[in-house]
Amino acid sequence: MGVGVNSIGSHVEELVRLCNAQFNTPPFRRLLGATFTEERVQQYSIQMAYYVQTARLLGYVQGSAPFEIKETDWQHEEDELIGEKKRR
Repeated sequence: MGVGVNSIGSHVEELVRLCNAQFNTPPFRRLLGATFTEERVQQYSIQMAYYVQTARLLGYVQGSAPFEIKETDWQHEEDELIGEKKRR
């Protein structure tokens, strides 16, 4: 059976809610409340470049890892990937 339009809409609404809620977390509040001097912008840009490079490699590493490693990684990242257990 296919997924109905209402079901897709509710998933989109939940995704938007979760994304917006992320901006209310302490790390995001700290980042968004920071004063960005020219030096801080440069540092932030450099760190984002490293983050993007690492994020691209992470998918390859996870995909080519043996199942036991994938299972360990899943256990470590589960809260981040599907939401904290205490919120379910």
